[in-house]
Amino acid sequence: MLSFWQTVVIAQGKYTTQTLNLMLPDCDTVKTLNIQFKEALLDENRFQYLESKDTLNFIYCYAEKTNHAELKANTLAKLAAYTINNENDDDVFERFISIVNMSIEISEKNNFIIPLAHAYDLLCSNFTTNRLYDLATLYANRFIGMAKEAGDSVLIAEAHMHLGRILREEKNYSESDSILNLSLTYLTGSGSSNRIGAWTFLHLANLKRREEKFMEAIAFAKRGISLAQKSCGNSNFQIAALSTEIILSNVELGIFENEEGLKKLKYSTQSKWIKGHYNYTLGIMHEKNGQKSKAINNYLDALRLCYDAGVYQSVLDISRRLLPMLSKHEISPRVLEIYQISQNATQKLIQQNGSNNLLKAAFFKLEHEQYERNLLQQELVNSRKISLFSICLILLFLVIMTLIIQQNEKARKLNASINKLNVDLIEKNEKLEESQNNLQEMNKKLNLILEQREKVIQRLQKFASILAHDFKEPVRTIVSFGKLLNKTITDKISDSENEFFGFMISSTERLNLMVDRLYKYSNNTLALMNQFQVIDLNIILQDVRNDLLLKINEKNGKLIIEPCSHRISGDKILIYQLFQNLISNALKYSKDEEPPVITVTSRVEDTYLIVSIADNGIGIKETPELDIFALFSRTHEVSEKDGHGLGLATCKEVVEIHGGKIDYSSEFGIGTTFNIWFKDFQIKSA
Repeated sequence: MLSFWQTVVIAQGKYTTQTLNLMLPDCDTVKTLNIQFKEALLDENRFQYLESKDTLNFIYCYAEKTNHAELKANTLAKLAAYTINNENDDDVFERFISIVNMSIEISEKNNFIIPLAHAYDLLCSNFTTNRLYDLATLYANRFIGMAKEAGDSVLIAEAHMHLGRILREEKNYSESDSILNLSLTYLTGSGSSNRIGAWTFLHLANLKRREEKFMEAIAFAKRGISLAQKSCGNSNFQIAALSTEIILSNVELGIFENEEGLKKLKYSTQSKWIKGHYNYTLGIMHEKNGQKSKAINNYLDALRLCYDAGVYQSVLDISRRLLPMLSKHEISPRVLEIYQISQNATQKLIQQNGSNNLLKAAFFKLEHEQYERNLLQQELVNSRKISLFSICLILLFLVIMTLIIQQNEKARKLNASINKLNVDLIEKNEKLEESQNNLQEMNKKLNLILEQREKVIQRLQKFASILAHDFKEPVRTIVSFGKLLNKTITDKISDSENEFFGFMISSTERLNLMVDRLYKYSNNTLALMNQFQVIDLNIILQDVRNDLLLKINEKNGKLIIEPCSHRISGDKILIYQLFQNLISNALKYSKDEEPPVITVTSRVEDTYLIVSIADNGIGIKETPELDIFALFSRTHEVSEKDGHGLGLATCKEVVEIHGGKIDYSSEFGIGTTFNIWFKDFQIKSA
């Protein structure tokens, strides 16, 4: 007689009855391990998932060879738990169901309560995780009935905990609250009850957070952590999940200092899903706290980890939070990466939902077939008792008719259930199709934006090339005649005039180099990057001071440059242009009633050299749509000033060519600080 999942997979054409046996260890090849058999037998009722795969295989083979049915049933449940928790291929769910079903068959045949409870526990958890709530509810109710029959209060509490979780996932919050609190009333002070209690408090905390009762959620989560720390089970995972509930509830209450909870979450487990969940939680905290850049980075890490762990619904949830946060003016490789990961996750979910629907149909088909087999067995038993007397024949006929009527009634109810499942399947397919259409529309918009951006870049490159070409010859002429004039009038002017003339010549030479670099950059940025050299920022900043000296004196301002003890790798002209633009802007946007004071400092933070330019100017009044680094972007407050909105866009382009980044902080009416992050730097003395 085929088992439940054997019927399913053979119907799919994936396995034969012979290949199904390959899911179990080959006991002829399993090596002997150093296991205390008496301890394993005495401890068979303690269901922990801490054994290695080799240890579980050996215990299974030992039970198989010694015909120890209870140890075999319990070890099969542990093997199923190991399979679903540690393996991540396409057939893992099928193997899990097959192994669990073997454990159930042995337990039901021998009336083993504890192994059967473990098997029901695994089925409830995994059917709920895969959103097969009808199957999960079926096994939860079977679990409750079996636990009450055994009279075990901890098992009864565990069964109710599963049912309460299912109701919460189906958003039946009031009934879920009632069932979960009923579960707590059955718990005792044993170690096993601590594990069940911790899970129950976790589900209550999650329920209250969904109902936006955040203080109650935090209280339940703290009680759960207290029990998890006393538990001998999978307490690290429980503590991680409970800590997450505390952190997210605190964030909703506006509390962003969650150092202790984050530490518990970060070090509780090393699984990719929990690491992804940790980064997702950090992203939510940073987003709620207004730290957009940090939130984006954490969401990106969470996205990749959850995809690698196969948690595709979480991938889509993260994508929905992440994509609106990205700049509308920036279509970068990471945007395309997010889109590709989201699209792959959608396809995976479609495949999973298809498997889940097949599983539902196969399960109800099996129930019907099992019922028919029971009828056939009953008929065979009755046939052996047939008497030669006609009255016995009549009685047998009546029994058969009664069974047929019952069978037809069962078949009618089963057909109604299957029809309901088909309706649900159609609705889910429609929703998936709608999601796919939305993704296709998003893809069209992304392609359109990319085309528009490429056209703008081409126009700017052409403009820069023409501008550089037209400026090149006049600037070269000014430099040449300036040098000739300097030779002829050196002895005829004062020392200070001679010094001023030298400033003019050096500034004109730098202008010539800038025009030459602009021409090269407009035609081949990569070639320009290959010409990087070691740069002393102190020299660059001194040149900028000299070229802006007249403007500084006109404003009666101060330019304070603290010595920099590091050098960077880059293009001198572009770096000069970067600092000249930023310092010139600081002078341009100074207050009319107050002389400008501009301070240039540097520091090393993590793996970056950060150069900061701070001023006491008019500041920037930020609005949601403002992106000061975008081309032609200008704030309302500076609209009366000279300029075309190209300066800061050029600064950002220069910094990115050098592998760095640029950001700023500003307080309107107080001043602005620009921070330039250089990746490639070295100590000056090195």
